[in-house]
Amino acid sequence: MNLQNDIRPLRQNIILTVLCLSIFSYQGLETTVSPALPLIQSHLGITPDALSWVVTALLLTGAVATPIIGRLSDIYDKRTMLVVVLGVVSAGALLSAVAPNAIVLGFGQALQGAGLGLFPLSVGIIRDTMPQGRAKSANGFFMASATLSSAAGLLVAGPITDRLPYQSIFWIMCAILLTAAVTALAIVPKCPPRGIGRLDLGGAALLAVALVASMFALTKSSTWGLLSVKTLPLILVALVAVALIPRAEKRATDPLIHVDLLKLRAVWITCLITFVTSFAGYACTFLIALFVSAPRASGFGFGADATATGFYLLPLGLSAAIVAPLTGRLEKAVGPRDTMLGGTVLIVLGSWILAALRTEPWHIVVALTLIGIGTGFVLTQTLNNVVDVVPAGNVAGVVGIMFVAKAIGGGFGAQIVAEILASQADSVTGLTTNSGFTVAFSIAAVVVTLAVPAALALPRILRTSQDALSSTGESERTDATA
Repeated sequence: MNLQNDIRPLRQNIILTVLCLSIFSYQGLETTVSPALPLIQSHLGITPDALSWVVTALLLTGAVATPIIGRLSDIYDKRTMLVVVLGVVSAGALLSAVAPNAIVLGFGQALQGAGLGLFPLSVGIIRDTMPQGRAKSANGFFMASATLSSAAGLLVAGPITDRLPYQSIFWIMCAILLTAAVTALAIVPKCPPRGIGRLDLGGAALLAVALVASMFALTKSSTWGLLSVKTLPLILVALVAVALIPRAEKRATDPLIHVDLLKLRAVWITCLITFVTSFAGYACTFLIALFVSAPRASGFGFGADATATGFYLLPLGLSAAIVAPLTGRLEKAVGPRDTMLGGTVLIVLGSWILAALRTEPWHIVVALTLIGIGTGFVLTQTLNNVVDVVPAGNVAGVVGIMFVAKAIGGGFGAQIVAEILASQADSVTGLTTNSGFTVAFSIAAVVVTLAVPAALALPRILRTSQDALSSTGESERTDATA
């Protein structure tokens, strides 16, 4: 059955609205919870270390669940998977709302982490239900919902927690997520798999070990030290697991990760760009929140409170949300490579402005607007690249790997610049210095500059999915007969 031809444009719009609502509520939940962490810590009477475990649980679950959900979306009905994932995230929000202690809260946050799998799952549904041109436009609106939700979350977190108990955040988002699940069951059509397959448990186990070890080492490195006897074994375990994955997946009948697809130039370069741009994006967001909230007496900060900090960060999410739906048109005009190149150049320019010029509030606004515009183009184009070159039966799985690269890149970015700020603190007062911010912003800018030559290395014209099938030898595992 060809869903792309059977579904009318109006219903396609409704399906897209449901997917946007799903990701908007999930992303908003994650964003609004961050400012509430001090309140949660105080209310539950938990230690900072226990609170860090709560955050770590969400990151680890998201990193492990995303590629698995992506693969399951390729071999099972996507509508069913969508409803299940929304149900799991809703259960996590419910548990977090009623949590009497850190253990229950951590379990609730771990369940919420599965929501990261909504990204590859939704992209797969878009790919199945819409023609290619329409799918690229839909990808833009989908990413716009995610970035706009992050911006909105930063704005409403302060007012909500000032007037209502922090639990209200979980209750509100739980209601929206359940509404999205019920609506999806009624509106989204069944998206049957394009071939017969099963989950590669061996590959899933290796990937889980690699991701858990690396993400755990990353999140605990600020406490243990990056080169401590606790962190280094975790890094070694992660490297060994990563080294074993290609051989194991080559031998698997139905691999979790199609290594040959990841070898495609357009795919691995896009993953690299996703990693470095996420590194800079998360790093700059983390740094700006600290920079603008620093007291004016420091000689460099603006003394912004939580609400004002949200307004400073608003241009980042708002500009990305505005331009993301336009990515398809830009790609049609200049091609995928130049679209990606333009986005990376804007991110690099904004990052270097933050490294060199932060004396006035408008400097921050201009820099974050440039980064936001570039991010909107880059994130949407990464999805479009996958849709173009990856066989339809593997789109969700590859997008899942791409969002893992995004999560790991963002985690490294925030953690490394935090370490830099700590190392550059004033030796007498222990406070962060302006020079420390300059070094940290510069590191982020240097890393993201790597995205420009990577974008230049992309093919001018991306090969079709059928071309990718013939070059990877995966025809027996996808719908070559469709």
